[in-house]
Amino acid sequence: MSYISYDPIFEREKHPFHLLPNSRLPYYTCLFLLGTLIPLVLNLHNVPELVFKFISRDTIMHLSFAYLWATLFAWFNSITRESVVGHHTAKVQQGLKMGFVLFVVSEVMLFFAFFWSFFHFSLVPAISVGDV
Repeated sequence: MSYISYDPIFEREKHPFHLLPNSRLPYYTCLFLLGTLIPLVLNLHNVPELVFKFISRDTIMHLSFAYLWATLFAWFNSITRESVVGHHTAKVQQGLKMGFVLFVVSEVMLFFAFFWSFFHFSLVPAISVGDV
């Protein structure tokens, strides 16, 4: 017996959450991000082009970057389409808002930690790390 059931009469789920269908877009995003970053790292380390004779690393990086943007556009388009159709109930919208608020709070705490350490080591220099 399933805890999440489907009501065929009203054609809707009996819970307030939106269960996403399977999508290949996260896999494509990871693949194209990898295709963008590996040639970039190889260029930064001045590794000679020995792998591909018929296509340059710059071409691979630019194509992967273009496909990455196209994949992200398609992914955000599907999220917007789900919200317009009505899959984002009040409970789902509350969860999305809370996730965004937690992301902003975590970023504020991260930058607070950076500035705290900067001011700490500026005002109280430590001889062990080379400050005088």
